[in-house]
Amino acid sequence: MGTDAIFGLIGNRDIFFSPIKPFEFLAAALTSGTSLIILMTLGAFKFTGRKIREDLILALGNLLSLLIYVLLVLVFVDKLTHLYFPARDSTLYLFSGNYWWLFWFFQIGMGILNPLFLLLYPRTRRSVTGVSFASLSVMIGVFGERAALVIPGTAYPQHFFPGFIEGTWGKAGIFPVTVWESLLCLGIVSYVALLFVLGLKFLEILPAREEAMAEIEGSNPLLKTTG
Repeated sequence: MGTDAIFGLIGNRDIFFSPIKPFEFLAAALTSGTSLIILMTLGAFKFTGRKIREDLILALGNLLSLLIYVLLVLVFVDKLTHLYFPARDSTLYLFSGNYWWLFWFFQIGMGILNPLFLLLYPRTRRSVTGVSFASLSVMIGVFGERAALVIPGTAYPQHFFPGFIEGTWGKAGIFPVTVWESLLCLGIVSYVALLFVLGLKFLEILPAREEAMAEIEGSNPLLKTTG
């Protein structure tokens, strides 16, 4: 919320400027976080040979659908507010400009509509596969949402040089992705993945395997149940 409040308070960037932006980012973080929990739980249980409880994943899927509804309402109110004001050109640029596909395909399609369909359709909402595909779609869509904010927001021409994308001192605005930035992003992801794997190895995060539990119950008569 703090990060997006920085974007939301930039008044000269119409696509950025909105008091709803921090709450929209919070809702997007909750949806992507829930999706990541679902995917990482399925991956960890499958990789370690443990049996996952399907009702747990389906319950997380129901929670995910509720969070997506909240995100949809916030996005709708934000864009409707921008369209209501006379200075709506920036929002129209977001909808139909050079980067329209970031908003419609990724943020709306992959981030909201596609996972909602998977989580509401009876056949997919009751299956772990359907919930996992919905979670993956949300992860892609939230990444696209960030891109749909930053790229069109900075590419929309300002009043100083109409028709041009401005950079420093009025030069053409460009942002080449360097090797160092790519390595930095890869290093951060790898570091987090390493911490997660170490946590699985040295901390009792995952439940015991069914075979181990059966051996414990067989060796301890107090754990046995009688009819």
